[in-house]
Amino acid sequence: MFLKLVFLTLIFTSSLYCLSTKEAIKHTVLNYNQLIITSSKTDTLSKDFKDLKNFQKFASKQVAQKLYIWIKSWQESALFMDAKLLDINFTKVDIVNKEFAKVNTIEKWTYRYINGITKKEAYPDSNVTYKMDYQLIKKDNNWIINNIKVISETK
Repeated sequence: MFLKLVFLTLIFTSSLYCLSTKEAIKHTVLNYNQLIITSSKTDTLSKDFKDLKNFQKFASKQVAQKLYIWIKSWQESALFMDAKLLDINFTKVDIVNKEFAKVNTIEKWTYRYINGITKKEAYPDSNVTYKMDYQLIKKDNNWIINNIKVISETK
């Protein structure tokens, strides 16, 4: 009876670990996407990468730099993205080990670009569905995105 109780406790504990870990991983992906939305709307990013730490809360330095440069390149052309994540479906959250996870999502976005000088629409609304592959690593007890791949894009 005692062994059965220990076994059930181990199963229950590992299930809770898996659930909370999966939620933490999903939270990282959602926060990363929210950061894209908020950071690309206005010219609030510094030109000298001082704001890079905000991106590194949810992404590795390499992923954060790539996103930062992408946003700043649009903004230096006076274009600001007005985006909304309409829906995100986590089709797979695979915890490979305690330090590495893989996530697949289907994301429905709408976005347009606004000219920051004239305040007029530069590029009209575009509705896009992305199938995404995220790879996450654990750093300082937090999950961060280490690699992102667009599997498909459908307009």
